[in-house]
Amino acid sequence: MTSVRERARFLCEWRAALPLELRPSASLWELARDVEARARGERIEYVRKRRARWLRDGTACARVDAEFRGFVRHGVDRERVARIARTALARGAGEFAGLAEPGLLLVTGPSERLARKLWCCAARAAEHGLATPRPLALSLEPRPWVALEVPPHAQPATVPQALRAPRTLHSLGRLCASLFDRGLRPRPAIGPLFWLTPDGEVFLGTLSALDTERAPASGIDAVRALSLAGLSLPELSVRERAAFAAGLLAGSRLDGAARRALSAQLRHG
Repeated sequence: MTSVRERARFLCEWRAALPLELRPSASLWELARDVEARARGERIEYVRKRRARWLRDGTACARVDAEFRGFVRHGVDRERVARIARTALARGAGEFAGLAEPGLLLVTGPSERLARKLWCCAARAAEHGLATPRPLALSLEPRPWVALEVPPHAQPATVPQALRAPRTLHSLGRLCASLFDRGLRPRPAIGPLFWLTPDGEVFLGTLSALDTERAPASGIDAVRALSLAGLSLPELSVRERAAFAAGLLAGSRLDGAARRALSAQLRHG
C-alpha cells in the first residue's frame, strides 16, 4: 500500500504531465479527495483479505502444538509464550479479561469462536495502523484464550470521565480521526472500548468486530466520534472541546472546507 505522501506526489506529477486539453476539469483538491476515497476502500479490502494469514502457519504467525494448540505471532519469545500459557491454564475455565502482567492483556474463558474474533480483530486493527493491542498468542485447545500486547502499566478507561483530561482528549481525537479515515467502527468485546497509558495516550481495547462503513465520509462527525467514548459535546468545557478538536484535526486528512466545518461543529456544538 502506498502512503498519502506518495499518492499526493504521483497525483501532482501526473496532472502536471498531461497536456492542457487532457487535464481533468476537477480541481486538485477534488481529485485528491477521490483518490483517497478509493485508497480507503482498497485498504479495507486488502486488510480483510489478510485475515486468513493470522489463522495459519505463515508470514504473520506460527502454529503451536506443544503447550497448547493455536498460533503465536512471529518474533515473540517462546519462553514468554510458555509462561503465558501456564498463567492462562492456571486461571481455570472461568472468564477473565485483564492485565496478567505488565504489558500483557489476557482473555481466558471465551468460546473458541470469540477467541478467534478477538485475535483476528486485534490483527486487523494493527494492520490498519490503529493504536491497538498487538496479537501475541491464540489458544484454541485445550481451552481457548487470547494474549495481547499492550503498553506497560496501561489501564482500561472504565468510565467516560477517565478520558476528559486535555492530553487524553487530544489522543482520543487522533484515534477517532484514524477510525473515520479508514471507514471503521469498532465494537468492544470484553470490557471498555478504550484503554489509557500512564501518560494519557488512548488505544483500543479488545474488539469483537471492526464494522466497515458503507461509504466512508470525507468529513468527521464529532458528535458520533465522541459517542464512542460515551461523551457528548455539551458536557465538555471549552478547553476540553479545543483539545478534542486539535486531536481530530491532527489525525485527519480533511481539506480546508471540511476542517472549517468540523471546527465550527466543535465550537458551537
